[in-house]
Amino acid sequence: MRIIAGFIEPQDGSILWKDTCIFKNLGIFQQQIQYMGHQNGIKHHLTLYENCQLSSMLVKNKPSPSIINKVLEQTGLSSFKHIKARQLSEGQRRRFVLARLLLNPAPFWILDEPLSSLDSDGQHLFYGILNQHLSHHGIAVIATHQNCEVSHPMKTIYLGLPYDT
Repeated sequence: MRIIAGFIEPQDGSILWKDTCIFKNLGIFQQQIQYMGHQNGIKHHLTLYENCQLSSMLVKNKPSPSIINKVLEQTGLSSFKHIKARQLSEGQRRRFVLARLLLNPAPFWILDEPLSSLDSDGQHLFYGILNQHLSHHGIAVIATHQNCEVSHPMKTIYLGLPYDT
């Protein structure tokens, strides 16, 4: 996942985006992606609202306060927007990562275990966000140990032991 995102160069072969090796124009490629890794990428000393502002600034996005509020509402976090991130549960932090997907849109999502720490409502929220992204011609590469409930055509690649259905 980190190689696909351009964080690590492959020892052999290449990753192409629009017929060009991503490492030839890494900055431009990385403007087209959203990466959701194991770490949530949250600054624990900042509030959720401040984290939204920071994550947007890092991708040169300037959402209005009403858009930030809408995204936090959509992800069930509006009542926590002025709470320091360190005070949130792991599930609430993971929902923040979903909010970031909405706040800073990108055509290509790279998601590593996106369902971890999410309760059933959070998982339902994730699938709604994912299906919305895919219905707008978005692309998602997802590494997961769970079945993926999407309403769009997908290709599944199983690594390791055979998957029992």
